[in-house]
Amino acid sequence: MEGTDLPTRLHVRVSQDTVQGANVAEQWTGSVLPLAFASDSNDADPVAKVNDKVISFTDAPANRWTNWGRNNAEDSVGILFGDSGILTKRAVDNLHVGFHEDHGVGAPSEYVIEYYVGEQIPAVPSNPNRVKDETDHPFNNPANWKEVSHLTVEEPVTAGKMNHFAFDKVDTYAVRIRMKTPEDKRGSSISEMQIFAKKVAAESKSQLTIRVNNQVLPGINPSVTDYYIDGRGPQVDASASQHGLATVVPSVHEGEPIRVIHKAEDGTILQEYRLHLTSDAEKLKQSAPVAVEAGSRFVKVGQNLVLPSTVGVYFKGATGYERKELTVNWQAVPADALSHEGTFTLQGKVIGYDLTAQLTVRVSEKTGENLSVNPNYNGEDTRAFASETNDLDPNQIDYIDYINDGGYNEYYRWTNWKREPDQTEVFAGLIFKKNGQVTERLVNKVAVDFFADQETGLPTKTVLERYIGPDFDVPDDYGNLKNLPDHPFNQASNWEEIPYSLDYDFEPGYISNLSFNETRTKAIRLRMVRNENLKGIGIIELSAYAPTEEANATTDVSIQVNGKDLEGFNPDVTDYHLEYEGERPIVSAQGKNGAAVTVVDAKGSDTPALVKVVSEDGKLEKVYQISLIAKAPTGTAIPEDGVKNLVHTKPELVIEPEEKDFERLERPNADLQKGEKRVVQEGQKGRKLRLVEVSQENGVESRKELDALSRWNQ
Repeated sequence: MEGTDLPTRLHVRVSQDTVQGANVAEQWTGSVLPLAFASDSNDADPVAKVNDKVISFTDAPANRWTNWGRNNAEDSVGILFGDSGILTKRAVDNLHVGFHEDHGVGAPSEYVIEYYVGEQIPAVPSNPNRVKDETDHPFNNPANWKEVSHLTVEEPVTAGKMNHFAFDKVDTYAVRIRMKTPEDKRGSSISEMQIFAKKVAAESKSQLTIRVNNQVLPGINPSVTDYYIDGRGPQVDASASQHGLATVVPSVHEGEPIRVIHKAEDGTILQEYRLHLTSDAEKLKQSAPVAVEAGSRFVKVGQNLVLPSTVGVYFKGATGYERKELTVNWQAVPADALSHEGTFTLQGKVIGYDLTAQLTVRVSEKTGENLSVNPNYNGEDTRAFASETNDLDPNQIDYIDYINDGGYNEYYRWTNWKREPDQTEVFAGLIFKKNGQVTERLVNKVAVDFFADQETGLPTKTVLERYIGPDFDVPDDYGNLKNLPDHPFNQASNWEEIPYSLDYDFEPGYISNLSFNETRTKAIRLRMVRNENLKGIGIIELSAYAPTEEANATTDVSIQVNGKDLEGFNPDVTDYHLEYEGERPIVSAQGKNGAAVTVVDAKGSDTPALVKVVSEDGKLEKVYQISLIAKAPTGTAIPEDGVKNLVHTKPELVIEPEEKDFERLERPNADLQKGEKRVVQEGQKGRKLRLVEVSQENGVESRKELDALSRWNQ
């Protein structure tokens, strides 16, 4: 780097794998570039509308360019490129155009897509709506434009949608589409024009490795930003996976940490770590993880599964357990796991540790959804059927498909009306289909809206039945199954009655719900008896619903100690104290009703075992604490060489006198002749009293003097 001795590196990856980038045709706030331009325009429909990011194929809003009324056989619309407001070339290979159509304008009858190849750098036109009036502008010279090569279109070009054009990549200042006005219209019209840049699909994820003095620093996790390392001259370097970037910023001032900045290849800053320098042995101590929290999720068939980005990890702390939220990478969800009812378990790698997290996912088909609606009357979804339908008269409007189109307009209904009715009993029902296949579904409710007029009305008897017969094909004439006597739907033994409760009595024009116990079936029907005074029965809408359920909100759990149920366990009591002999017992637990259970046990004498329970819906949690206390040892230790007969006599104190001679003391006296002595005081013998501890052990006497007192006679 200029002005320093610091080297730098630039990581460049070349790849043929690309993804769609930004729309380089969009208007840029604060500049005229990128600029939409047109050879001619209707004053009410300016060309600036084609790159304003608003796509509308109706008059709400009327957001489009047109050349309506300009009486031109041909016109062009294009984009002059700019980058952050500065005129620049773009490498492009696609054009997306949304044509609009009404009574006066539409999609062009013919078109050509061209790119600018002129030697002159094009200037911004003075009037982008009518470039043709600026005769000297290079856009008006046909020689400055060249048709793109190998043009392909995803679908036939039509109005009312975005049409996608692809071609060989070109490097140019501008792209345009030259169009001929449709023969039956007075002009062409474009709502929006888009040109997407292509870019290499840069990685958005990465994992970091930090080395201190060539040793991998353990436990690096994006959820933890601060770490402690030995402050005695460490050498720190880092690397990132998946083409990520790792930058080590050294400590400049005393007390400042070393920083490690981790970026993904796409430039996203994933995390910044701080390495604090210290000589404190406690801070340098790396705690080993004790347990990873188990998790659970509840989803319904068809719903998206949102995976947690972190999991709780427990470490042994100074006074108990320390819990940290650490980033986890989950394995991919199995392709079809969310399309049917069941339970599966995902495993995740806790970044920076040799730990595996587990997430149990329960998928329920009890979605509560309408299983029967088919508004497009297609053969892929649930199909309605009837024993007979009033569809033989070309003037009638009664079709069996109407009863499950999701609408409640009585104009669209099914009836079996006949001028001369010949059937007293009739049935109408639903065949459950998914992705074109007849599928068994779980149902617990049917809703019906009957129709009535002068000659059509309510049945006098209604029986709800489920199909229990053999596999079947959906016939072409599914509205008149009476014409197919061999079809299994016409065999009474293939149907089983479903007892139901009714919320409201049947009444034409009102929805009545038939509720019943959950049942599985491929088809369901109403078997009805016609009122003899009427000529038919009519139904506006018939719907079948799946039952519904939500995630469980309980923390039910069973706890075992050495495989046996915890004695005296009460779900409302969270603290337990157990004494044990021998090896420390093992605590285990199982959740109920989808609850996730984690057992945290450092297996130390100073820490309890924890059992954490989280409800399936994630809203409730409970922690049980089990303190395991070792009993004090009891009994007599026997030496290897046998039992010895040990006798110990209680010691006694004895006072023993001892006679002691007096001492002689002489002192000079000047009054006496040399050699002469005089007795001043005659000496007396004294006694010494000794305090002795006498004891016997295994027949051997021992004596120990504790104290002594000397006494002299007066």
